[in-house]
Amino acid sequence: MIGKNIAKALLFSALLAVTLSFSCAAKETENYAPSKTFNGKTLCEYLNIENIPTIDGYSAYVFNIETGSVIYEKNADDKVYPASTAKLMTAIVAYENIPDLQTEITASASALSSISGSNIGIKTGETFTAEQLLSALLLVGANDAANVLAEYVSGDIKEFCALMNAKALEIGAEKTYFTNPTGLHNEEMVTTAYDMAVISGYFYRTGTLFEISDTTKVTIPATEKTPQQRTLINRNYLISRMKSDKYYYSPARGMSLGGTPEAGECIVTSATDRSGLTYICVVMNAHDIDKTNFACVDATSLLKMCLDSFNYASVVSTKNAVCEIPVKLAVDTDYVTLVPSGELKALLPKDLEYMKNITIEPRISESFAVAPVYEGQKFGEAIVKYNNEIILGTIELVAGKNIDKSNFLYFLNRAETFVKGKWFKAFAVFAIILFALYFGASVMLSKKKPKRRYYKK
Repeated sequence: MIGKNIAKALLFSALLAVTLSFSCAAKETENYAPSKTFNGKTLCEYLNIENIPTIDGYSAYVFNIETGSVIYEKNADDKVYPASTAKLMTAIVAYENIPDLQTEITASASALSSISGSNIGIKTGETFTAEQLLSALLLVGANDAANVLAEYVSGDIKEFCALMNAKALEIGAEKTYFTNPTGLHNEEMVTTAYDMAVISGYFYRTGTLFEISDTTKVTIPATEKTPQQRTLINRNYLISRMKSDKYYYSPARGMSLGGTPEAGECIVTSATDRSGLTYICVVMNAHDIDKTNFACVDATSLLKMCLDSFNYASVVSTKNAVCEIPVKLAVDTDYVTLVPSGELKALLPKDLEYMKNITIEPRISESFAVAPVYEGQKFGEAIVKYNNEIILGTIELVAGKNIDKSNFLYFLNRAETFVKGKWFKAFAVFAIILFALYFGASVMLSKKKPKRRYYKK
């Protein structure tokens, strides 16, 4: 038999200052909101990021959608008024209850009876597609579109708000309560920066709604009630220059901007870097002073910090040998090297050293392998940590190459197994007993046999 006790775990150094990992071999996180902190701290706090901007808004929250990593927060659990960010939930509930966005919806007098604030001048009896109403809702914050959608879905604004609140609880926005689908001020309607991050994460993952909110201009053709076409210009200053180029930030994409005197200026938006990482930013209750919208200023500063400071880099790859385990019955070897099954990536500060403070802890499911071994065959998993305290992720450990079986060793092993088997032992005992009986019987017979007498002549 071949086999040396070679099991040894290798510590693998890779990169300094890591946030949270995301394996390309695995599915993206299914969470809608940030869930990953670093010993209870945000990434900026944990890594002592120096270029954190000063934020005017009362509360704010920034996270990375792919990893769920919490980048920054300020008063994130304090209750605030949502203003037009409430329309994100209005859009979600409408979208999930109208299967075909080309469905035609006719506005009723009751839906338009108490419209104030931003609107597109919808008239009683005017018909639009669900997609056109969602575009009006998300691009210009049209309160009339919000009410028409709500009444179509639930038959009643109050019932629609019940759906909004149920959805908020379902996805984890537990401190949020809606009293209308528009975001117009009501003392009872509240949210938090964290809850709005939860809602925006869900909104982002719908795909369709996010793409609508990221559109800079939509044209609605003339109707029987309105002879002129309506041109909807996105009021999110970060993604559209059509109203102002004061706040335009080219990496920014989609979502919602608006405010009320009570809620201040509020924004939910995002930005995507060159590697494809997307950061979602929430700023609530910022000032608008001297024609400066500080929600837009804050969001740009926070998103710029993320794109300037962080990078998505490989922590572990299939080229990294993690450990070895013994292999039996193999040709010309007595061990197999285990490697990660795929690439593991992490959010990393750009300016810090790599190749430090990351360890890989193997957790092997078998104490040894038996040839033949096939490349990619699973033998356990590895836990990847930063500073031996932050778990960055888990990845499968697999054989790094094929290892052939030795037929000679296999024959010897089968022979040894047979010899050590219970049936062989039972047969051997039985044979010994038979031999003992035979020997005993022979002795007894030999004693009874008469001796020959010899006479002298």
